[in-house]
Amino acid sequence: MKMLVGDLTNPVFLIQKDERLDRVMFIKKYFKEAAKTHGGYAINFFLCEVLALVNVIGQMYLTDRFLGYQFTTYGWDVLSVTAGNPEDRSDPMNIVFPKVTKCTFHKYGPSGTITTHDGLCILALNIINEKIYVFLWFWFVGVAVFSAISILYRLVVLMVPSLRVSVIMARTLYQVDKKMVEDILSCPTHSWIDQVGDYWVMYLLSKNLSPVAMKELIEELKPVMNPDPSYGDYPNLGAFEKESNM
Repeated sequence: MKMLVGDLTNPVFLIQKDERLDRVMFIKKYFKEAAKTHGGYAINFFLCEVLALVNVIGQMYLTDRFLGYQFTTYGWDVLSVTAGNPEDRSDPMNIVFPKVTKCTFHKYGPSGTITTHDGLCILALNIINEKIYVFLWFWFVGVAVFSAISILYRLVVLMVPSLRVSVIMARTLYQVDKKMVEDILSCPTHSWIDQVGDYWVMYLLSKNLSPVAMKELIEELKPVMNPDPSYGDYPNLGAFEKESNM
């Protein structure tokens, strides 16, 4: 994507039309020579988003096992008891990360034998650990929810072609003709996966190009992605012959 966009992200190209058109023609040439190659790229990107969600869920599961299956509701329990009476509530942070525990010490006694002493130990590090894992719980849950919503949005966009057109139109600030965008994203010689790949590359380009450059690119891509079948054909003279015979 960086190779395709080049210096078009520079605001100077908004006023340098010749240089901007050169880069637009370069992108047009790429679409012409690299047709039907974007489907795999788009599918791999979407699979990476799914793997990101799987990774977060796996991290939550492993952390839950590490803490003795207390991490699943750890953050919610801490949040629910915050507003309660300190004398009545049972702090879940003290359950998962105790501050005081029983310790057994083995020492040599006066006769040279090992004697056992029981005592109480203060685990000062758990004061920090309990707060770290509260943050991690909210972080994992937030990332998991955001990833799930993102994947659901991707599925809806992939299943609804008109929504893909609306997304590109919105990225270009509605400066291009809707029919032109529909023709580009529905190339008749491309399969469904190839059309999804074309949309994804166009979407990434729209995130990096200015609306002006994107408008020029769409206008240049129209004859490449979905050429007009009547272009270059001679008009049908059958109707004129019938009129002349009358």
